[in-house]
Amino acid sequence: GSGELEREVLRLFVRQGESLVRQIAAAGSVGERADLAHRLKGSARAIGAMRVGRVAEALEGAIDDAEVASLNADLARAVAEVERFVAGLLAPAA
Repeated sequence: GSGELEREVLRLFVRQGESLVRQIAAAGSVGERADLAHRLKGSARAIGAMRVGRVAEALEGAIDDAEVASLNADLARAVAEVERFVAGLLAPAA
């Protein structure tokens, strides 16, 4: 119920999301990518970012290079949408 705690959790997700998107795209193996995607999936679902969670889940099992590239791009867009949404929530009222 703490508004400040909720805002801090959202800030943490934004920082973690950006980092994990980069790490997932640069992952050196299917296993590493799956582990990173799994972490992002859990964090995303915890804050209600369901699209990010769905894309991360798809990346957990993706093997085909073209599919992985497409999902990486979709994940980056989905995380960016969450970041814009969070920025709007955290912006001071005018």
